[in-house]
Amino acid sequence: MKTYDVIIAGGGGAGLGLACALVQSSWKERDILIIDKDAKNQNDRTWCFWGPPQTPFAGIARHSWQKIAVRSENWQRVFPIGGADTPGWRYWMVRGIDFYDHARQLLAGCPNVTFVQAGVDAVIDTPDGARVTAGGQDYAAGWVFDSIIRPGELEIDPLRYHALKQHFLGWEIETPAPAFDPSTAVMFDFTTPQGDDLRFFYVLPFSETRALVEYTIFSPVLLANSEYEAAQRAFLRERLGLSEYAVTFEEQAWIPMTDYPFRRIAGAHVLNIGTKGGLVKPSTGYAFKRMQRDAQGIVASLERYGHPFAFHRTPRRYWFYDRLLLQILKRQGRLMKPIFTQLFARNPIGRILCFLDESASLPQDLALIASLPPLPFLRALARVYGLRRI
Repeated sequence: MKTYDVIIAGGGGAGLGLACALVQSSWKERDILIIDKDAKNQNDRTWCFWGPPQTPFAGIARHSWQKIAVRSENWQRVFPIGGADTPGWRYWMVRGIDFYDHARQLLAGCPNVTFVQAGVDAVIDTPDGARVTAGGQDYAAGWVFDSIIRPGELEIDPLRYHALKQHFLGWEIETPAPAFDPSTAVMFDFTTPQGDDLRFFYVLPFSETRALVEYTIFSPVLLANSEYEAAQRAFLRERLGLSEYAVTFEEQAWIPMTDYPFRRIAGAHVLNIGTKGGLVKPSTGYAFKRMQRDAQGIVASLERYGHPFAFHRTPRRYWFYDRLLLQILKRQGRLMKPIFTQLFARNPIGRILCFLDESASLPQDLALIASLPPLPFLRALARVYGLRRI
């Protein structure tokens, strides 16, 4: 059984991002094994994030936007990003297949990096390192980074923690005539019927005739496929005025939105990363930029201390903010549309993006919070911390 310096269990956004960070550091000569059950040769997802051009993987973005729009029935605003407080920032979109191809091409130039296509059955910490069982074989390493949630590993108690889902159906469409503004990404379009949940459309135009249009819902339960499709067709027809278009790509998935305290350190030689390590922001579902920032922190810790556990930690107050927002989403989902509208109407876009990035200062946080209606948050605070009911 060969022993590696590092084993990465899972070759997705977190695992490949960490591998790329490692081979661009002083650890580039170390033996690295990446294990994943999938070949990663198909486009299976889309990642979006904001930041300057030097943000990791911004260079492989399929498209980027200098402006983002927020729309409701009686209010809309277009925000130029990249102002004085966020110089050079853009809103970036990276396709899964472009990321996989880029990462594998980079790693292919490193003879010390090995790929194994197999399902990971177990990760076991040992006194001298850690062992991974995959495809009937055992592999050993000094450090294991695990991003795979295996059956039975994650059970969220609904009486203690919120467990919602961000679920969506996205269509990449092509129209015979110009229909989109490729300079502006529509981050939220709240004109779709809300019900008791937060529902909105997300429109990412690549050209005047091509865009990704995504129907997104924050709720505890998923919809039937026919409901997603009916909402898509209605939005395209009634909001965008489109009667003729071709669907060239479809993505459908869901993202966990929970305040469950994911276990990061899983042993003396095992660190959980990605969704398994709690890198999905509970109240928004954004994860890609957080995973790459985490990878940079892990590598910095390895270089400085010889272990990965001095990774980047965000201030605890953001978990508290997310917890209250999840409570509102669960109990008073109909209020989220006016809350989000007020958020964007009363704050500069730089403050909002830094808040969502969990990189704002405390005074910036307080200024943003003061712009929101207090009653829903006070009710959430009373229920979660007073009555202790989720």
